[in-house]
Amino acid sequence: EGFSAHNLLGAILTELGLYREAYEELKTAKDPEAMLLLATISRRSGDTRQAAQALAGVGGEAGLADRKALEAAWLQLETGGEETAEKEFERLSSRTSSHEAAFSGLGAARAQRAARTNDAGALAGAISALETAVSRPAPGAADTLKKLGDLLLQSGDIAKAELRYRQAAAVRPDIPTLTTLAATLIHAGKRQEAEALASRIALTDLAAARRLTEQLRPEKPPAARGPAGQTPPASPTPQPAVVPAAAPAAALDVPTQPRALELENFPAAPPPRTKNQTSAPVPGRASL
Repeated sequence: EGFSAHNLLGAILTELGLYREAYEELKTAKDPEAMLLLATISRRSGDTRQAAQALAGVGGEAGLADRKALEAAWLQLETGGEETAEKEFERLSSRTSSHEAAFSGLGAARAQRAARTNDAGALAGAISALETAVSRPAPGAADTLKKLGDLLLQSGDIAKAELRYRQAAAVRPDIPTLTTLAATLIHAGKRQEAEALASRIALTDLAAARRLTEQLRPEKPPAARGPAGQTPPASPTPQPAVVPAAAPAAALDVPTQPRALELENFPAAPPPRTKNQTSAPVPGRASL
């Protein structure tokens, strides 16, 4: 019973994208279910060698054969075996027990081929496979919905891409999904909702929120057009005043000596008194 509880918790943590926590929960387990989960965790974390080792520990137990085949196909896809993986996903998509997960893998394989060959038909096939995969809820739906949103965005269908990103965020509101949704909202002109998402993201990932803020900055308005549809010439850039070199004083009509004050309009100063001289009375004033 405790065994199943560990596996259940590990599976939940894996679907939430908490791979380190899921690994810590399962790393000492040796049962086939746990080994299969460890293979998935290692592959999604980028350690394909460890994923292959964990997958080798899964036997042919009843109920695990299709899941093991699916994980092996994913591992093939991520290690260069694109064609082999696509064929295996096609085979597994016809089996009821692995229908949704197989179509998700098939969509991923076709998308990889479309990216490599620039094949519009492969891109359309990838979108179709992923649309089928999300038609019924299944484990891993968030990854499938996000991948579908990516392909729809690549094909130019912003409205449908936004819808799938919203669905992915509803299933698993992690930072990568919320950031992708916010960027799509900016692209769609829904800036207010994108700003609200950026504020939410900032609570746990400030760097991602800053990148979104850069995208939210208003663009510079286009230059005004002239009457004939031409852009008017730009105003000349103000240049600093140029101070000319010093010229000879005579050329600038600048006196070399300071001019005396013009005193024509002032009365002449009275002559200095002598010791015994009585000053003449000033008109209009009494003599002192």
